[in-house]
Amino acid sequence: MTLARHNAEDTCLKNQFGIAASPGAAGTAAQTVDHAGRRSGVTGTDPDSQPSATESEKPAGSMNDRRSASPPIYIPEGGLTAWLVVFGSFCAMFSVFGLINSAAVFESWFSTHQLAEYSASQIGWIFSLYLFFVFFIGIQVGPVFDHYGPRYLVAVGSLLVVLSIMLLGFCEEYYQILLCYSVLGGLGGALLNSPAYGAIAHFFSVRRGFATGIASTAGGIGGIVFPLMLQSLLPRVGFAWSTRVLAFILLALAVPVNLWIRSRLPVRGAMHSIWPDFSIFRDRCYAVAAVGIFFMEWGIFVPITFIVSYAASHQQDANSAYTLLSLLNAGSVVGRFLPGLLADRMGRFNVIILTIALSAATVFGLWLPAGHSKPLLIAFAVMFGFASGSNLGLIAVCLGQLCEPSDYGRFFSTAMMVASFGTLSSVPIGGALIGVGSGETGWTAVILPPPMANELAAAPALSTPAEHLFEHIEADAPPTESQLLHRTDDELRDVYEIARTAKEIREGGRRRIGLQFPDTMLGDAPRVVGLLHDEFRRFRSGTATGPTEAAAAPATEAERIYILADTSYSACCVDEIAAEHVHADVVVHYGRSCLSPTSRLPVIYVFTKHPLDHERVIVEFLALYPKQDEPIVLMADVTYQDHVPELASKLRAKGYASLLHTKLVHAPTATIPNRGAVDADGKDVEIGEGSGVDLQDYSVFHISAPPTALLLALSTRVKSLQICPTPAASGASSEPPASFQRTRAMLGRRYAKVLTLTTAGVVGILVNTLSVANYLASIDSLRRRIAAAGKKSYTIVVGKLNPAKLANFAEIDGWVVVGCWESSLVEDDASFYRPVITPFELEIALMSDEERIWGHRWWGGIEGVTEPEEAAATATTTTANGDHSPGQDSHDQEAPADQEDGIDEEESEAPQFDLRTGKLISTSRPMRMMQSESAGGNVPNGASAETPSNKLTLRPKFDVATVKGVVSPGAEYLRSNRTWQGLGTDYDDESSATIEEGRSGVARGYTVGSDADKR
Repeated sequence: MTLARHNAEDTCLKNQFGIAASPGAAGTAAQTVDHAGRRSGVTGTDPDSQPSATESEKPAGSMNDRRSASPPIYIPEGGLTAWLVVFGSFCAMFSVFGLINSAAVFESWFSTHQLAEYSASQIGWIFSLYLFFVFFIGIQVGPVFDHYGPRYLVAVGSLLVVLSIMLLGFCEEYYQILLCYSVLGGLGGALLNSPAYGAIAHFFSVRRGFATGIASTAGGIGGIVFPLMLQSLLPRVGFAWSTRVLAFILLALAVPVNLWIRSRLPVRGAMHSIWPDFSIFRDRCYAVAAVGIFFMEWGIFVPITFIVSYAASHQQDANSAYTLLSLLNAGSVVGRFLPGLLADRMGRFNVIILTIALSAATVFGLWLPAGHSKPLLIAFAVMFGFASGSNLGLIAVCLGQLCEPSDYGRFFSTAMMVASFGTLSSVPIGGALIGVGSGETGWTAVILPPPMANELAAAPALSTPAEHLFEHIEADAPPTESQLLHRTDDELRDVYEIARTAKEIREGGRRRIGLQFPDTMLGDAPRVVGLLHDEFRRFRSGTATGPTEAAAAPATEAERIYILADTSYSACCVDEIAAEHVHADVVVHYGRSCLSPTSRLPVIYVFTKHPLDHERVIVEFLALYPKQDEPIVLMADVTYQDHVPELASKLRAKGYASLLHTKLVHAPTATIPNRGAVDADGKDVEIGEGSGVDLQDYSVFHISAPPTALLLALSTRVKSLQICPTPAASGASSEPPASFQRTRAMLGRRYAKVLTLTTAGVVGILVNTLSVANYLASIDSLRRRIAAAGKKSYTIVVGKLNPAKLANFAEIDGWVVVGCWESSLVEDDASFYRPVITPFELEIALMSDEERIWGHRWWGGIEGVTEPEEAAATATTTTANGDHSPGQDSHDQEAPADQEDGIDEEESEAPQFDLRTGKLISTSRPMRMMQSESAGGNVPNGASAETPSNKLTLRPKFDVATVKGVVSPGAEYLRSNRTWQGLGTDYDDESSATIEEGRSGVARGYTVGSDADKR
């Protein structure tokens, strides 16, 4: 008899016109099911009080023989006791399958912490052994349950599960995790699994699919609760306490498990043998079902175990990856309940065949083409969760249809013993396949069935990256990080320009080389180092390409290469600080760069090469600019600049003769930053208002999304700006292109920040670079500008900006960033306590309301910062007594005759209310006579100041102030630079009161006059 025929016959018999179990005043309607599939209604006041038939010992034969020979068994089909059993089974499955469905969280944690040095296949054995023990040991648990009931089984099983997770928090080594999680936890799960399913079979027959479906939803719910809980606890309290919290939850679940899981059938007595009865495989229906369960279990736990790692390796953040597991288990909750309800009506085998087909369809239709697509991954997680949950929930009811309730434990545990070999091998094989070939090929081998995976290893045509299958990705897409990690050596030589880099290093005689990579390229760093060493060995052996290269430099000591991983500042800038820590002679900067001039070390820029579909770019260009005589500038991000000349030549051949294209130049302050213009004849074109080529008349076609600073700069210089987007590449901007109108709105928001600093009293200077040339002169210029505006400034050196760092300085009213022209712009500063602006914007903010005009060309960095005219003009003026006053206006040198007591009317004005800030703003300048003093005192008349230093702060040439014998720079600063000179006036022609040291201690009283008048 085939499974389909058996399913149809048996289901039709069991589903025709049965008396539904429903509660009533007198009792509960129950069913007596004979072993031919027929029922008769039996009514009683207590389902548990109905007599039960005992099984006569007969040799195992066919399934139909056993059914016809045994007397009917009473099945209550409901009642309080039955539903309490369902709830107890729910709690047991919550413990066992909740841990199974949370395996991806543990796998992801182990692979990055305790077991970081182990392969994915080795880590996979931990979870495979857990499942193996749960299912394999059940072959002994099932007969024990049939003979003695569940009481002692669930008691010991609950204890072992709680103990295994509690001890897991102390595990650091591979064998410790294997013993606690796999062996101890697997034993406990095996003792809970069979009784949880078997007890339901004792109370339900017709509605067994519905009842089992309700109980089995626990695995899906546990798979939602446990991952979300661990996701929150792991970064906060660590692994040890996270597992302890989980163990306490399992302990609470053990209470209803031990109270309410019970058996209705009487104890049979002593078992004749502890060995499994394999004679049940004589029934062809059962044998085929067991084989089908093996293959289903063999493939179903691979996605459940590796879904988090798959998402993390395809550019999904940690929260999104863990959320996928929760979504998968959420789908499993519905999948365990709904198909169980339908199975009682449509046939159990019919429904499980449909859900198995749905599982395969979701793997091939959603997971295989998903790649980096977050929507497809979410859809796969939900759909596969539904299908896999249905399969796991229907196994028990399908097997129960093939046996008697009294034999359920033996039949179920034997089938799961067969399936245990599938779970034992599937996860380790999947982990091993991840490392086959490249990363994408390995993941594809995991997704495809094993026969197709074998073909995959021999047929490269089948290893197309998953993200290229269903979604439309342009052919010129730069390689993703995972693809770069598995490029061939020849491809890496071309992408990272190994030959050119090695040649320039040898020609410069460099021996200590620092390689600076952005975060997205760090995975390639070790291989790049190896390729560079190979190239250097070729130079030394004389086998380099061409005689010129081989003789470029004499062979001396071997080069030493250092990887600069965690850069101090923005990735676009050269990190000379990190390079000097390793005493590097040269820095090789990879990826996109701001090209700002450095202050000390020479730099070799390698932008990396990325493919570009020229035909697609030309089609988009022609659609945007149908008029061939329109003045256009063609430019690209530095990572695509090598394609610009060829594209310009092709466009000029199509009639765009007036087209200008750009070339790279190291000039951040140029009209187009770091770009020069070239005409059709290859001659340089000068761009500027007075040169005849005004960018205001030109439209710019930019390939790849530019950095925001360049976007804002171009929007104030050109007629229009069109961006041809390219997929995000390693080191390139991944932000979507902003429209020309959007940049206008961004400029408006920048102007609003400028206005907030017009009334600032204290401005913080954030030094965000120590590598850009002339940064010290820029800092000095900013200090002079701020002082000339009558404001105070503080200079703070900071690495990478974040709101928490700046929140420590509550006195600062606003910040100006000293950095390169890209990093000086803080795009998302809504979370900062005070506004953060660029030096150009500060210059606008320091202007008077009458002079302030927002309409000039926007600029971001310090490269264009110059000496303020007012400060330069007043730098040589002196006061009447010869003191230097850089912040004093020229009209303040001599007091007008009509001034009364040396104080003019403007300086004596009361503070005014500012509607923009809602604060009282003082217009007086009481510190206008502030002396510009250095640690060495004032510069005397006729003497010239010393040559400006290249240090942020000069070390005094004499003994600095001390506090209790300890040198204190803070005390020295107060001693030499404080402006408070005691009570008096700010003007030098009036004397000030001196400060006298007062008494110390706690006052007990005061005397006025003689001691007798003490009060």
